[in-house]
Amino acid sequence: MGLFSVSKILVLIVIIAVVWYGLKFIARRNRNMGSRQPRGHIGSGRQEASDKATQDMESCAVCGTFVPNASAKGCGRDACPYSD
Repeated sequence: MGLFSVSKILVLIVIIAVVWYGLKFIARRNRNMGSRQPRGHIGSGRQEASDKATQDMESCAVCGTFVPNASAKGCGRDACPYSD
């Protein structure tokens, strides 16, 4: 009756392997969850990409519709400040 039997050593190796791969799985899951944050979320790494798609808008004085400043098109009314 020895202190270290083959079965005890094998069980110890299995326990160490399960803990090791479990920690690797949790670390990988946490890393992947960090990259799946929705767009525009504060602190996300995608803020620079979403800023390129953002445009300033202003309200039309005639109809009240908001139009982008860069590509404003007329609403078709006579006094519309945005010509076609």
